[in-house]
Amino acid sequence: MNKDEIIEKRKEVLSRLVPSGVDSYGFCECPGIRTHTSKNNLRDFQIFGIDGKSPRGMCFHSNCREAVEAFNERLATELVLANAHYWPWDEASMGTGIKRRRRVPADLDAIQNVQETTSPVVDVAWLKRKSPFSVGCGPHEFLSQLYPDPDDRVLIFKNEASQGEMVWSPESDPSWEALYRNNGKGVWFLVQPVSGRFMNLDRARSPRNPTGKTRRAAECVTKFRYLVLESDNVDPDVWAKVLVNLPMPIVSIVSSGGRSLHALVWVGAANQVEWEKYRYDIEGAVSSLGCDPAALKAVQLSRLPGCYRAGKYDKTSDSFVPFSDGPHLQELLYLNPNARGTSTLWEQHKH
Repeated sequence: MNKDEIIEKRKEVLSRLVPSGVDSYGFCECPGIRTHTSKNNLRDFQIFGIDGKSPRGMCFHSNCREAVEAFNERLATELVLANAHYWPWDEASMGTGIKRRRRVPADLDAIQNVQETTSPVVDVAWLKRKSPFSVGCGPHEFLSQLYPDPDDRVLIFKNEASQGEMVWSPESDPSWEALYRNNGKGVWFLVQPVSGRFMNLDRARSPRNPTGKTRRAAECVTKFRYLVLESDNVDPDVWAKVLVNLPMPIVSIVSSGGRSLHALVWVGAANQVEWEKYRYDIEGAVSSLGCDPAALKAVQLSRLPGCYRAGKYDKTSDSFVPFSDGPHLQELLYLNPNARGTSTLWEQHKH
């Protein structure tokens, strides 16, 4: 969207939040007007930044502080859901991305409690035994299970910073697997199906991409179907215990070939607004249990199972370091493409 379109979106949001109306200067009725203890004025409350980085309301009175803070929090959330939160023309906001709730650190006591209250038999090996579908399928069969619609298109990546080296579809010749099974850094896929066509976006412009040409942006997504849960800081067997206790429809769990597991959760949202609502509701809970909040994006890559990676990038040396024991498999550990609802994979009363 361009500037004018974003401003119009913001005005639509404000019209819902302030039914009495907002004038051209941003003045409107304070959301906490009933708590005011001194005389009210038509210009006591004003919303600043409608055409800037962070729109928010401020009031001359002090007794309404809690109501104003609640209003600003709701305004920020509604702008995200309307995809009108970013202001890329303001240099200070470049690259900020989708606004999230305040970062929630991992709660080590909560993780320890999950570990202690879950049966010792629940680990990575248990996931494979529990899987309703065979975990021995290759990349093509895996994608066919998760993206069965004839019009589904999935981007496959050998370089996670690229625009995708392949556009997969259910009609793709399975022989493509041979070209992707082995790659130095591994292989990824974009979890939301896309159109597969390139488009030029103002917000995607950069020195490396002056035209903003992309096929992996939210505007390219055709269905907001899944959400990725991953953790780089929790031991895989412990993270497996966390995952099986989450009341979410987990459709797959894949090892990264390193020290993390990627779980794919069915969302089935009608659009990005609906997807963001789901993400917002669960973000605090899963982050406290060790989930990486940076992975909770509508447009997110995940490891493609059945492929090998030869090593990993080392930040200290700023170089690619091969694994000492040879290539690692990005292994499919659990598969249930029909998962829906809020049941957990492990039911405590049965153990």
